[in-house]
Amino acid sequence: YTQAFTYQLKQRARLAEVAQPLLESSIHDCPSNTRYSLGIFLHSLQSYTEQERPAAEQLYQLNETPKILYVLNNGAANPQLKTGDQLLKVNDQQAPKNITKLQRLIAESIEKGDPVSFLIQRNNEPQTVTIIPHKICAYPILYSNSDTINGYADGHKIIITAGLMRVAKQDPQLALIIAHELAHNTLHHINQRLTNTALGGLIDIALISSGVISPFIGAGLGANLYTQAYEIEADLEGLRLMHQAGFEIEGLDQFWQTMASIHPSTISQGIEMSHPTTVERALLIRKKIVELKQKKLRHHNHTKLLSPNY
Repeated sequence: YTQAFTYQLKQRARLAEVAQPLLESSIHDCPSNTRYSLGIFLHSLQSYTEQERPAAEQLYQLNETPKILYVLNNGAANPQLKTGDQLLKVNDQQAPKNITKLQRLIAESIEKGDPVSFLIQRNNEPQTVTIIPHKICAYPILYSNSDTINGYADGHKIIITAGLMRVAKQDPQLALIIAHELAHNTLHHINQRLTNTALGGLIDIALISSGVISPFIGAGLGANLYTQAYEIEADLEGLRLMHQAGFEIEGLDQFWQTMASIHPSTISQGIEMSHPTTVERALLIRKKIVELKQKKLRHHNHTKLLSPNY
């Protein structure tokens, strides 16, 4: 059980790491929905189920006092905070023992983006650190234990399943999925297709609860029934968001070959006619990759021409 528990925590950490640069570089794409983040995850024994607590105690020497579970590599708190640090004070306020209250205190402290001071205990030694939070898009990226191959957005958050993460073995592939779902939210597709969203949610819930592999496989194929135009728009906008965040985009069109092998019917027909075929998506993404790389090259060459010769 400890091995399975550790694997799940690693998957959650991977999802958060891949999502962070996308959320941070896309703040101008979600101007009305941003927040500040430290890039830290807290936990205590109360964070886990009765079944999980023995493994959590063994791995992290946990008790009821909240500690740092994980610090994102590109997050604001790295390297000032580390896994295992105990927070004693937040801006001179005593840190609550209750993890929910502590999370609320931290959220209030960084709400305006001001630097926040922590008194921490590390290796039985107290020390003070000050952190300037990063501004990010306020769309939580949530991990689901479901084995269905599924990912979807609902206008407020993004859900990625364990099954889909196993298919997206490389980080750029996972980033492609997250970016596609982020694009659905930033482009307000869900609000525009509210009726279909409600219907799709019911379908997806039924599929997940039954353990059936969802036919809505691949980036953006999830609980909501979008039109083909929305899916294509999210494919291309998601690729742009990825490129903007610094991810490698070359070869991502080939990811659709993997998707097609899992669900062959998508090669010749879209799901419920609301999604393009995997062949169409691969071709459009290939075209967008070439366009983005050529644009970057032109920008690079222009910058070189404008550089002084001294």
